[in-house]
Amino acid sequence: MRLMAAILGMDRAVIEKTCLGASKNGIVSPAIYNSPGQIFIAGEKNAEEKAIELAKAAGTRTGQRRETSK
Repeated sequence: MRLMAAILGMDRAVIEKTCLGASKNGIVSPAIYNSPGQIFIAGEKNAEEKAIELAKAAGTRTGQRRETSK
């Protein structure tokens, strides 16, 4: 299953580093750069969940999560 989630209020470079740190759990990466304060990440469920966990630990908020097609 692949998921997508908005990360709110986190710098682009920090999101990229967060995804890299979560990549031990599968594939996850920044997918859509809506604005400096809203970037969507997408990837495999376990890796995306880990990236959200790391982002929340860094003090950011996450928006709704959505399933994506393969």
